[in-house]
Amino acid sequence: MAKYLILILIIIPCLAIVTFGSHDAIASDPTKPSSFPIGPYKLDMPIKGIKELKEISASEYDIFQKKFEDEKIYKAPNINFLGLTWDMMLGVVKGKIYKISPGYTTKDKNQADEAAMKALTYCKSKLGEPSEQQTGLFIWDTKDGNVILQTAATSEGFAVFLFSTSRNAKEFRQLK
Repeated sequence: MAKYLILILIIIPCLAIVTFGSHDAIASDPTKPSSFPIGPYKLDMPIKGIKELKEISASEYDIFQKKFEDEKIYKAPNINFLGLTWDMMLGVVKGKIYKISPGYTTKDKNQADEAAMKALTYCKSKLGEPSEQQTGLFIWDTKDGNVILQTAATSEGFAVFLFSTSRNAKEFRQLK
């Protein structure tokens, strides 16, 4: 999980702009497909009754700073997704999941490339072509928010991240 935390530091600045800035992905569009479940988790799903969630520590909150009132960030058990084992984190506001964040890390570039291609192919099969893309970043606007696929190379190795964010995040009260 420490590698996941370090790699997220690279990803968060870009996502803060894409996910919560002026990007239109948060606006609901009934013609777009809905996001897909990742493991047992769906956007806007209540967490009541989900076992094995562990809220992150105070020092981890220094890294993953809360953005919203009543927000909690949880580590969830690893999931098998696309035939690979992914670390899983969930963003929750008022007891409902607003962000699903699986991450796959490896020291092997070929494995990372394979994971990224599997994730890209899966996202395209469920969501169509990305609304936006650039090297290592693919964004799909969905009826219920957005899905982001991002890759990163670090001194620790390589990472593939998916971020599924609820359009309801636009309605949350931001911390000052």
